[in-house]
Amino acid sequence: MSDLPDLREVVRFVFELGQLRREARHGWLRIHEDPESVAEHTQHAALWLLDRLLGAPSFPVLS
Repeated sequence: MSDLPDLREVVRFVFELGQLRREARHGWLRIHEDPESVAEHTQHAALWLLDRLLGAPSFPVLS
């Protein structure tokens, strides 16, 4: 037996990730006419997490 995941499961996972770009963030639908997608939110959250893990300096948010 191999420790590698079943290729069919990997392909299915990648396909499901691709579907996230079509899914709007439901909590924002009432507020915004054009809310970001789940994929966009996930990308932003991942970038924020990488920033924190790598210890990048924080910058104040401009208003």
